[in-house]
Amino acid sequence: MKSIFFFDFLSTDNMHLPFNSGYLKTLRNAFPDDEIIFCAQRGHVENIQEYLADEDAITLRVCDGFDHRARVNQYPVTSAFSAYRYVKDVRRFIKGKNLRLLSIGGVEAALLRTFKRFGSSLTKAPLHYILHGQLGGTFAWRSRNPLHRWFDFRAEFMRGLPENQKWVALEKGIEDAVISLVPSLKGQIITLPHPLINYPVSENEVLKAERPIRFAYIGVCSKLKGFEAFRDLALRLTDENREFWVIGSKGKAYADDDFSMFKQEPADDFLEADQFYRMLKQVDVIVLPFEEGYNYISSGSMLDAVSFLKPVMTVKSSNYRHMLADYGEFGPLVSDLSQIEEAVAGLTFEGYQQKCDSWIDVLERIRDERRPEWLAQGYRKTLAP
Repeated sequence: MKSIFFFDFLSTDNMHLPFNSGYLKTLRNAFPDDEIIFCAQRGHVENIQEYLADEDAITLRVCDGFDHRARVNQYPVTSAFSAYRYVKDVRRFIKGKNLRLLSIGGVEAALLRTFKRFGSSLTKAPLHYILHGQLGGTFAWRSRNPLHRWFDFRAEFMRGLPENQKWVALEKGIEDAVISLVPSLKGQIITLPHPLINYPVSENEVLKAERPIRFAYIGVCSKLKGFEAFRDLALRLTDENREFWVIGSKGKAYADDDFSMFKQEPADDFLEADQFYRMLKQVDVIVLPFEEGYNYISSGSMLDAVSFLKPVMTVKSSNYRHMLADYGEFGPLVSDLSQIEEAVAGLTFEGYQQKCDSWIDVLERIRDERRPEWLAQGYRKTLAP
């Protein structure tokens, strides 16, 4: 029997639960006879159990000590010692196994550097790194210190990978953007689309002429994610025809800011799932005014919108061109950020009603084709030797 190991070193209690559980379910559907083992921090392992069923047959393991070894990549010498402990942990877990795949669900610079060096001694099977938001984050801020820049994630990423290692993009558009940025990475990155699970069971609220259109920003408030652009829209365009909601948390950068321009203000802390779902069902359009760095990130907000069949207003970036070409428009799309305000101001009740059904039809198709059962064939074709 072959084994698949999926390690997530960095995700804390609630981070990446939808992806990790969807990825595990898709792997199970792709390889029904394989042993699949997921290893992560204790709080994350406890929480992911709610997303997995007995029939998924996923073995869950707690990786002791992962919680205090992370986020040390700013200090190259000390981080090398800390990161090597992960290699030893992985070696201990996989010893004696016939590996099909070793997958790592998020790495920082020190971890990447260490696994690139020692990965071939761990296994000759494919070693995959899931590309979450690491690369996009380097576009938001990067140290001016030349030593830190030499050792940071972006520099390590651009140096390429050993032969049996690959990056995993969660959207085809991200793979394209990465290859455009670093052409030498062609052949070192594959796309395994982000699965969707746990669809909402109750109906969304229907927009009626007697109330304003509700535009929403969802997730943690972040400049890279476009929160400041969304706040500017609320300041300029709130009136009897438009409301602006923030469904998510303030984040550290905006903890003390004024949010009075929003009909629904962000929470001080993490929103519980039932609160998040309840509010999301009440809005009409999700606005995603992403900055450039988001071309390299699979947006959880976009996927939440798809899950809840909410039309999306965003830029026709590389992230969404493939989705647009494959399925059609899933909301009011614009060519660049400068057109977002015009699009919000120009969307009337009548215009929404005219296009809403076609947008939702597209969102339903995207959602259906992101089910683990549907994605399994593509995963199997990509991952099987």
